[in-house]
Amino acid sequence: MERRSRLSYIKKANNKQDYDAIADEIFRLRDQKEQSELDSHHREEAMNRIKELQDFIAGQETDITEFDEALVKKLIEKI
Repeated sequence: MERRSRLSYIKKANNKQDYDAIADEIFRLRDQKEQSELDSHHREEAMNRIKELQDFIAGQETDITEFDEALVKKLIEKI
């Protein structure tokens, strides 16, 4: 939040103007911050999972000449 906005809120609170509106805005911003942090955490988990899958796939032999049931099971488990 900008310094100017904070000062404006403090001034209004000190003058008892729009106190409820200020409180509602604070709660809304807190909720928005929490949701943003949660979204960021989920995005980070997804990116880590993608990296794990990429590493797993990169570590596999590329010359598959026959059906390997164990490899298929591993690939399915990773998905």
